[in-house]
Amino acid sequence: MYLLSDNKFLPGLEFIKRTGAYYDNSEYDMFLKGDLRRGLALNELRLREAVNKDAKEIARQNAVYFDVGPKKVGLTLPEEEANRGVDIYHFLTEDSHYKEYKGRSPMSKWEMNVGWR
Repeated sequence: MYLLSDNKFLPGLEFIKRTGAYYDNSEYDMFLKGDLRRGLALNELRLREAVNKDAKEIARQNAVYFDVGPKKVGLTLPEEEANRGVDIYHFLTEDSHYKEYKGRSPMSKWEMNVGWR
């Protein structure tokens, strides 16, 4: 499984450590936009499997993470990717909308995780 987290976001790094994995690095630098939330408890993180209705949000975040225009990224359909062995999840915090995902998420949250089976 491939986990993405800002290298200064302590709850994300702690979550990775608790899975038995370790933080290495990424070939891309990620920058947190907005206020860093200090003291976020690990029990405030939720994992939700992405579905096809999340495709536009995934493309938007990929465009930000990889510094390209959203149209160049294209749409990734999570349900089709899952059939190929690539699972896409969203990590959501308590103040995120994980009851019903609206296709929007604030960039100041740590919310994307992609894993390969």
